[in-house]
Amino acid sequence: MTVLPDGEKSMHGERVGFSTLSLMIAEDYPSEEVERVARFCRDCGVPTTFSELSLAPSDDDLRKVAQAAMQAESWGASPVRLCDAEVVDILKATDALGRRIAQE
Repeated sequence: MTVLPDGEKSMHGERVGFSTLSLMIAEDYPSEEVERVARFCRDCGVPTTFSELSLAPSDDDLRKVAQAAMQAESWGASPVRLCDAEVVDILKATDALGRRIAQE
């Protein structure tokens, strides 16, 4: 997220919370577990949407985030290998989940 101009507006831990949900989706965790963690994040005030991270990313912005994420050393710990387009879809899915949970 920090490759975007507004990416530093949120705290590191806030970005980690959102990214953890994204990683759970990428690693195909059961949807019930992902939703449980998303609700926990929400209950704790951890952002689960782009807007809560002070972001309104375009598709091009998300591609930049995806490219940077795939270069990060932390991806080495994940068993999944994704292309940039898949990461963009996962980021959008995370945001959609967060928006849905917020409306409950």
